[in-house]
Amino acid sequence: MTKSFLFSLRPIAKTFRLASRQLALLASVGIASFIGIANANAGGFREFKDSRTWCTIALSCSVSTSAKAHNGITTLSIRRHNPLSAPLELVLEAKDAFSAGDQIDFLIDDKELLHIELQPDDPVIGSTNYVVSQQSVVDSAIEDLKKGSQALIVLRKNREQIDSQFSLAGTVASMLFLDEFQDLLDTPYAFHAIGTKKPNPRLNIESITRLDQVPRSILTNWFVGEEKECSFFSDTKMERLTFGDGFKMQIGTKGKSDGGTLYSLPCGTGGAYNQPYSLFFEPNDTTKLISQIPFRVNGKAQAEQEMPDAWNISWDFKNKNLESFFKGRGLGDCGSYSRWALMNQNGTYFFNLKEMRVKDDCDGDYAGGPTKWPKVN
Repeated sequence: MTKSFLFSLRPIAKTFRLASRQLALLASVGIASFIGIANANAGGFREFKDSRTWCTIALSCSVSTSAKAHNGITTLSIRRHNPLSAPLELVLEAKDAFSAGDQIDFLIDDKELLHIELQPDDPVIGSTNYVVSQQSVVDSAIEDLKKGSQALIVLRKNREQIDSQFSLAGTVASMLFLDEFQDLLDTPYAFHAIGTKKPNPRLNIESITRLDQVPRSILTNWFVGEEKECSFFSDTKMERLTFGDGFKMQIGTKGKSDGGTLYSLPCGTGGAYNQPYSLFFEPNDTTKLISQIPFRVNGKAQAEQEMPDAWNISWDFKNKNLESFFKGRGLGDCGSYSRWALMNQNGTYFFNLKEMRVKDDCDGDYAGGPTKWPKVN
C-alpha cells in the first residue's frame, strides 16, 4: 500500500498553520509528499527474542522481560540511569499493589537470589513496583541473568502463591545494545561489554516529571489557555507534562551569559503514537527572556507560518543530535526520520536540519529501519 501522508495531530484550530509549516519544510528540502516526523525514545527501544530495552528521553534505560502469564509479578527489569553515580536497580512490577505481609522469592535456574518479606511500614506498600538498589544484590542478579535461561518469581499474597516464569532469551543482546546506546561500551559501568576504558562525560540531562520543574513563564506563555500554541485544552490535561517524556539540560557554558537551560516539552494534544514537541531556552542571563527554540533548514530562519515542527523526539547521546521518528502507522514500517543539530549563532540557539529520511510505502517492509530509509535532503 502506498500513501502520501500529511499529519497534523494538534488541536483542529491549528491544523492549517501546521500544514503550511510542514509543506514549507518539504519544499525547502525538495520533497513532494510527506509523512511527518516520531515515536519518542524510538532510538532506545529494541526487542531481542523475549527481552526488550526501553529508555526515557533523559537516558534512564532498562532491560525487561515479561511473565508468561499476566498475574503476580508481571515484569522483571534491570534499570540503569544516566548519571554514573546513580545505583543500578532491579525492578519487580506486580499486577496488583503490594501489601504488608507479602513475600517474594526470586530465583534464576533454581538458584535463589532474593527473599523479601514486606513490613507494614515498607514504602512500597500500595505501589506495584518493588525496586532493589542494594548493589551487591543487583550485581549478582545481572550476572545470573546473563548466564541463566529461566527466572521464577514467587509471590505469596493473601495465602495464595502465584508463580511467575520469565524467559531470559535475548537478555545479553539487550544489555550489549544498552551498553552502546548509553555510550558505556568497554567501561567499568557496562552491563556486559565490561572494560577499563574511561567513560565519556555524561550529558547533563534530566527528565521532567513535575510541573514545578518547568519555569512559570513557559507555562503561562505557551501552555495555559486554549488559545496558546501548546494548549492541552483543559487544566487537568496539564498532567500530560508529568509523564516524564519531557526533559531539560544545560547547554552552552554553565554560569556564562551564552549558556542556559534547554527545555523539551510535549506541546499540544498528540495522537495514539505521535506527539508534537516544542523546545525552549532559559538564558543564564536573567535579564533576557525565555524563548522558543526555532527549527531551521540550511541555517536559514523561517517565517512563523513556515517553521518546521518537531513530532516526538529523542536525544542521540553519542552524536548529541535531536532525532525524531514519526510513524505513518502503528507498525512503524512507513513514516519519516529527521535529525537536527543544536547551533548557536551570535547568541541565538536553533536546531538545524542535518538529514531527513522518508518511506511512503506502508507495505510491511521495515527496510532496515528509519535510519536506513532514503534520504530526501
